[in-house]
Amino acid sequence: MTATRPWKVPINFVLTLCTAFLLTASTAFAVGTADVAVTKSNDTGGTAVAGQTVTYTITLHNFGPNGATQIHISDSMDVHLINIVANATVPDNCTITNQDILCDIQGIGNNGDDTIIITAQVDPATPATTVIQNCATITGANQTD
Repeated sequence: MTATRPWKVPINFVLTLCTAFLLTASTAFAVGTADVAVTKSNDTGGTAVAGQTVTYTITLHNFGPNGATQIHISDSMDVHLINIVANATVPDNCTITNQDILCDIQGIGNNGDDTIIITAQVDPATPATTVIQNCATITGANQTD
């Protein structure tokens, strides 16, 4: 996996990545002595129709040299998305309340990855010209490792 690291953010940080049906966002940040890249993508393609299932992927990669902990992701889904499900590739604590997804990343080892896949259905009552946008906010805290 190759990830870009266009800029660094201090070890206490807040980072927001947004994607609409034509946008993929990527950035990186330093967490203590861990260098973590984050990518959020819309895997559905350029358009969707009412009733269709859409998929978003948030990928974190730790370039090291140390492990990264205390990373929190909040993702407020568009009001036109229903039946929201979030699954992570490692055991993370992800909860969904209404349109909000909260995930606490317990740890990503040196050169490790974590992926959160979010699926939702476009509400069948959504008008055809609606733009569905989705933003995730990633925050981190000081590292002790």
